Amino acid sequence: MFPALAKRASRGSIPAVDARPLAALSAAYGLGSIPFAFLAVRIFKGVDIRTVGSGNVGATNAGRLLGRPAAIAIYLLDAAKGAAAVWIGRALSSGDPSVEAGCGLLAIVGHVFPVWLRFRGGKGVATTTGVFAALVPTAFALAGTVWIVVAAATRYVSLASIALAVALPIAVIGLAPDRAFTTHRPITALAAAAGIFVAIKHRANVRRVLEGTEPRIGERRASPPPEDRPHE
Repeated sequence: MFPALAKRASRGSIPAVDARPLAALSAAYGLGSIPFAFLAVRIFKGVDIRTVGSGNVGATNAGRLLGRPAAIAIYLLDAAKGAAAVWIGRALSSGDPSVEAGCGLLAIVGHVFPVWLRFRGGKGVATTTGVFAALVPTAFALAGTVWIVVAAATRYVSLASIALAVALPIAVIGLAPDRAFTTHRPITALAAAAGIFVAIKHRANVRRVLEGTEPRIGERRASPPPEDRPHE
C-alpha cells in the first residue's frame, strides 16, 4: 500500500524498510490527537467540554462556551494539524501520494479517537478540511464554499458539515477525473472515506434537526442529551 516503505538497498539485496514514512504516519496520529477544544475549555472554563453543550470535542461546541473568536481559533488549530500531517508525510516520503493520504487519514483518526481522551474526540470536520487544504487545495476551496452556502442558508453547522463531506470527494474526482482512480487513487479513497465518516458522525445531529432540537449558529445548549454523551 505504501511504496515508499520498502526500497532495495542494492541490486539483488534484501529489501530494506525506510523508517521515514512510518515515522510520518506515527507523527500524523500524534498531531491529530491533540484535543485543542478540550484543552481550551478546560483551561479557560475549568470544565470538561464533553459534559457541556453538545458534548462534542470540537470548535463549534467550544465556541458556545468561549465565544466565536475562540471557535475560529480552535478550528484553525484543528485544521492546521491536518495540514501539518500531510506536509510531514510529503517531506518524509518524497511526495508519495499513498503516504500523504495515510498521514491525512491518521490525523483525522487521531482527532476523532485521541488516546488522551480514551478515544472519545471530535467529529473530524476541521481536521479533514486541513488535510485537503494541503492535499488538494482547489477541492478544499470548492467544498468550503458549499459549507458556507449551506451554513448561511440553514444556520446549522451540522448540515453544512455533511454537505462539505459530500462535496469533497465529488470535487476531488471532478477536478482530475483522469487521475482520480490512477495516480491520485489514495487521495480519492481518502476523500470518500472521510466524507462517509464525517456524515456518519453527524447522524445524531440529523435526528435533532428533524426533531427541531439541533441548535443553530449562535444558539446554545445547556448540556448534551444522555444518548450523545461520551462514555467515560
